[in-house]
Amino acid sequence: MVNPHLLSSSSQHTHTHTLANTRPETAAPFQWAAIFKKTDINFTKGHHNLEWYDPSTKSIAHSLPCKVRCNFCHSPIFDEGRNMILLFPSLVHLKTKEAKHKFRPRCHMFYGQRVIDIPDGLPKWTGKLLCLCLCGRVFVIN
Repeated sequence: MVNPHLLSSSSQHTHTHTLANTRPETAAPFQWAAIFKKTDINFTKGHHNLEWYDPSTKSIAHSLPCKVRCNFCHSPIFDEGRNMILLFPSLVHLKTKEAKHKFRPRCHMFYGQRVIDIPDGLPKWTGKLLCLCLCGRVFVIN
């Protein structure tokens, strides 16, 4: 379960040249992702059906960072880092318009590596690291 008060400015579209290599199952030009602190995520049901995967070693041992997927169908669910979770918002069932609005993408990361132009009016960042504050401010660290 995700703390609903944190569903604000953590959602973005990410464009990277490695996306095709790390997520070949999607064949997508970018991915929609939401970043949360690990302390803000709590699985209340189903966590025993998760499987960890390290694509660099092709191991299912739980070592960080790693990909987390369904242990039955291997669908990607989120990426786990040392202090964060990169969750795929399309997998979250948001029940209200307010929750959906709070989860909307706020910007594009690594837009310089894009394969297509996205004229959606959202800010485009080419910085190496993007920090999205919960108040809505965006910080780029090069």
